Amino acid sequence: MSGRTEDRCKFSTYGYACSKPVEHGRYLCEEHATAKCSSCGQPATHGCDFCGQFVCGAPLCDECTYGTDETKSSGAWGFMNHIHVSKPEFALKHSHARLLAALTETANAIGEWSRPTGANGMTTPRNNHPLLLALSNANAAIARAEGRRP
Repeated sequence: MSGRTEDRCKFSTYGYACSKPVEHGRYLCEEHATAKCSSCGQPATHGCDFCGQFVCGAPLCDECTYGTDETKSSGAWGFMNHIHVSKPEFALKHSHARLLAALTETANAIGEWSRPTGANGMTTPRNNHPLLLALSNANAAIARAEGRRP
């Protein structure tokens, strides 16, 4: 590796880049390439720059930032009311992703529950069973959200 600045990790916190060596053509080191945003779970691009008693440094993506939770006491120094949130222009996108993930998890749980097995002692439920109707509606909503035909 040549050590050129373009071959160094660009992940930065509080204005200081990581600068660990990276493979040519990559911009994040092995550690930061796997970092997930502490707010939305997307790949992180930088650390939180909030400075309380110390610099926060939690991984964030370009669509998230830090803020203050006005419902909590501020305390003296530190992070008592420090939070990581979506930037306003991305809040709806992140909310949609969280709802879709929850809906998918629910649909999977209903799907598993509704399958008769010897262990759960179930018989095959009718198609108009409330949970199967909910599963059908959830799967249709998931398909629409993913751009597929329900």
